[in-house]
Amino acid sequence: MPPSHMPVEIALPSALDESVSVAAALMEMAVAAEEDGALQPVHILRRWEARAGTYTYHTHVQVACADVSTFSKVVDCFFHAAALPAQPWYSQFLRGQSLSVVPAAGAIRSAICLPEFDFGLGKVHSYRQLVSEFSFANHCHVLVLRSVSADPDFPANTVVAFTLSPTGDVLRWRNGVLHWHHICTVAGVGILPAPIERQVMNMLRWLRLDHAERKTYREEAECFIRWVSDPASVSATWDSIQHLVSLNTVSDEI
Repeated sequence: MPPSHMPVEIALPSALDESVSVAAALMEMAVAAEEDGALQPVHILRRWEARAGTYTYHTHVQVACADVSTFSKVVDCFFHAAALPAQPWYSQFLRGQSLSVVPAAGAIRSAICLPEFDFGLGKVHSYRQLVSEFSFANHCHVLVLRSVSADPDFPANTVVAFTLSPTGDVLRWRNGVLHWHHICTVAGVGILPAPIERQVMNMLRWLRLDHAERKTYREEAECFIRWVSDPASVSATWDSIQHLVSLNTVSDEI
């Protein structure tokens, strides 16, 4: 890996320290995308991220949302996404856990999450990420995700995968519209040795042969729209988090 490329995972203190600057970068990307004025409900952007040595994908989703309480519940569901029984917006999610930690400076809350996914590649993939939530404006929340080297261990018999910076979600509610910005920077999913996989993925993306990847982001966005368009479904998902909290599954301090 060239020295200009960031490590695939960093120590927890480093991730906590950098999360506020990453949150600001994610917010800047979200504002720029909204100012571009794309009218379609789903718009997928892509840009080269030099420090990560790969591409960042930015999915901007717009869905009518008349009730701000639905927005607030969506934010809660996203922060605790790894501990949900299911993620209505992402069917590849299998299971996971979320363990709270002392928040990053300026953050509302932080946690280490260990979600597991079935990407249809024959093996279950797992991530170990720090998630930190920030709010820079009214009805605007930024969730920063970064792979970290920290306890607990990865789940057994899973393929380890990593998210680089900038990765996270920006959720904004304005004029009865919920904007979801899903911003993801990954160099691969652990199919090949890391340096080779990075080169293969970058070549496919550069050649615009990233149809499967874009299809995944679009399907995720469409599922999100259906979910948010049904406030009762959002409430049911949110209720499942309250049950987890009551069992002390989500909020255990580590």
